[in-house]
Amino acid sequence: GGGGGGGGGGGVSELPEARRVAGVLVGMPYVVPFGTRLQLLRRWLVTQREGLAAEQLAAAALAGWHNPIEVRRGSLLTDAYSELRGLGRGWRLPLRVRFFSAEGGEEAGVGEGIAKALLLEV
Repeated sequence: GGGGGGGGGGGVSELPEARRVAGVLVGMPYVVPFGTRLQLLRRWLVTQREGLAAEQLAAAALAGWHNPIEVRRGSLLTDAYSELRGLGRGWRLPLRVRFFSAEGGEEAGVGEGIAKALLLEV
């Protein structure tokens, strides 16, 4: 086998090694430690975000993906499903979330922590 260095050209998914790794991750994810899988996912997401052309980001923003999704604490799963379905390429954009209490008041919180809280609770 060759020594594959850095190199440009095609994306990582075009490399035979990447295909093998992807096959293992899909078929037997438990053989790769969670921390490693998380690092790979984060790296892939960064690559995907960088790969979006400026016009695609602008189109997604115009389509409303820049707006935060709104979920009520009393119906997290239902609200999250209805807000998140159909995002398409919008999944590659940063997720912004607004939580509302059972009484209808907006809960305090800013940044990635709120989106993470939603994903952990759903």
